[in-house]
Amino acid sequence: MDQYSIFLALAPFAATCSFAVAVYSWLRREARGALVLSIYMLVISIWISVSSIELLTISSHFTILWAQVGYMLFSIEPILWLMFALRYADHPRWATFPNYLVLWILPVLTILLVLTNDLHGLIWQDISVTAVTPSITAYQAKVMVWFWVNSIYAYGVFIVGVFVIAVEFLKSYRLYREQAGWLLLGSITPLLFQIIYTLNFIPALKMDYSPIIFAFSGAAIGISILRHRLFDIMPVARTTLVDSLQDGMLVLDIHNRVVDINPVARKILGVSSKQAIGASLYEILPMDVNASLHPRDQRYEIELNHSEDGLKNYELNLVELNNNNNVHLGFLVTLHDITERIQLLNHVKELATLDPLTNLYNRRYFADLANKEIERANRYHIHLSLIMIDIDYFKPINDKYGHAVGDQVLKLIAETLNKSIRCTDILARYGGEEFLLLLPETPPQEAAQIANRLCKSLSNTALETGSDSISITISAGVAGTKGGMSLNEMLDHADKALYVAKETGRNRAVLWKEHA
Repeated sequence: MDQYSIFLALAPFAATCSFAVAVYSWLRREARGALVLSIYMLVISIWISVSSIELLTISSHFTILWAQVGYMLFSIEPILWLMFALRYADHPRWATFPNYLVLWILPVLTILLVLTNDLHGLIWQDISVTAVTPSITAYQAKVMVWFWVNSIYAYGVFIVGVFVIAVEFLKSYRLYREQAGWLLLGSITPLLFQIIYTLNFIPALKMDYSPIIFAFSGAAIGISILRHRLFDIMPVARTTLVDSLQDGMLVLDIHNRVVDINPVARKILGVSSKQAIGASLYEILPMDVNASLHPRDQRYEIELNHSEDGLKNYELNLVELNNNNNVHLGFLVTLHDITERIQLLNHVKELATLDPLTNLYNRRYFADLANKEIERANRYHIHLSLIMIDIDYFKPINDKYGHAVGDQVLKLIAETLNKSIRCTDILARYGGEEFLLLLPETPPQEAAQIANRLCKSLSNTALETGSDSISITISAGVAGTKGGMSLNEMLDHADKALYVAKETGRNRAVLWKEHA
């Protein structure tokens, strides 16, 4: 593929990219330098389009016409760049209307000379058009004195703009240096290419790729300046943050980078000011916390592990910061310690779900879990078994040794059962001396075997009271389903099987189906 075809292949994307940055900058024209940047990128987009039309125009007359238009755009582009640089670096002494008028004198004169070149030939002579391919034509001419005058002026103006950005880069605070560095890189690259092409340092390079280079570097400039509008938010930060507040507080820019942080937040996050300022919020938060954040939410509950205080809970709030024109500048982040509240809620939750004596699930919470498992068994037609357990001769133990010993028996039974079941099984205290054990994905015959093993295991267990040893046994009733049965029906079947176990000698398990 020849140089001209490569240019035509890149041109649509480059022109679209430049135009998009122009529109994006225009929509945010209240930011410093954004309006001039919008015009600058629009000129580059038009320059690319004109250069493409010049190559594709078959008529020699129109090829020359489009080449002249492209040259006029080249003449005004450096002026726009310098205006942008002065606005970006905030030089009100130089960025004035009279100074701008002086800058535009020579470009305007050049445009007039372009339009009248046939009369004087001060810019080009010996103009010709050559057919590179059947569909591509190239413009050629002998450059004259004013071409070099305009080129020197254009490069000089552009270099001044680069110098302004370079000075801003050197004097900038670390947080702002990143955006100035991108601007510097984006300006030097097309400048070097234009000098190489104009002075013919690469003789084989026949096509001027300057518009393409300007487009891509300009896109980087646009993204950089509009992503790092830090000057707009700094005054807000210091008037909003109060170091004496007990809550942690941070101020973020529009790219979620920290521009201010108070002492409490530094302590909570375990970072210094040097580490935090300029870093993304996601860089100073743990990875597991970042995974839980969603851009649309404005309030989160997060956990942070502190070496001194252990695990602590915080409420993280995001509040939008806007200026007087209601333009979004960033976020105010607050971190409020809610550890005590979470601990209280967890305690209340435990009271609502756990039996206080045995620390097993209580009857109500067991019913909620069991109904979910029954619904799953009904939907997928899988086995589900229920074991109802009752302590043998529990009333005589209470009558003889007292309720305190009876409570120890209940705790011992609960601990033994809890150690003998799978992590997927659901164990609960049903009431009094009765326990329930739900076995997901377990056929009733297998559940009966498990119940018999539990009976045997507990029959070898005794509670030592100091003066006596109390032997403990249990009886169990087993019921199963493979869909189509409710919790009440399973409880009824298990209860009936338990009754049979009691009547036939205790210390055993009975499967309900055997006696249905």
